Amino acid sequence: MIGVASLVGATLVLAGLYLVLAVVAASKLRYLHAVSPKLNTRKLFVMTCLLTCILRFMSFGSMTALNFNRLDHDPFAVKDDDIETTDFFDKATIALFDFPDFSAVSAYGLLLVVWGEAYLLSRRHWLPSHRFKQSWMGWYCCFNILLYSTQIAL
Repeated sequence: MIGVASLVGATLVLAGLYLVLAVVAASKLRYLHAVSPKLNTRKLFVMTCLLTCILRFMSFGSMTALNFNRLDHDPFAVKDDDIETTDFFDKATIALFDFPDFSAVSAYGLLLVVWGEAYLLSRRHWLPSHRFKQSWMGWYCCFNILLYSTQIAL
């Protein structure tokens, strides 16, 4: 069985890695904004990745704090309030990791739109790119509404 100290270490390392990824995504977003100040799908994708990294950092940072709080106690001692503590940790884990998971799924959906837009711009097609962008961004918005409505319902 894994000790609480190793859980603190693992969640702390993961929080640090996601913080580094958030810094990298923020620098890429600054670069894209310097190239073109208008909002486009590539910039929206980087913003979604940045949001996911920040949310993951907050999730693993919170789990580090929750696990660090448990360091004082013997993890193998059985107490009467262990059921309440376990229920709290189960609910906290679901709440902390649910929204970043949905944000990552949203980023993958947007990656599909970015890929389609890059494909249309790379070759001559009979498809007008502005109609593609309007229709697929509409589908992406509907997908996000459905995705986050599902999260709220859960």
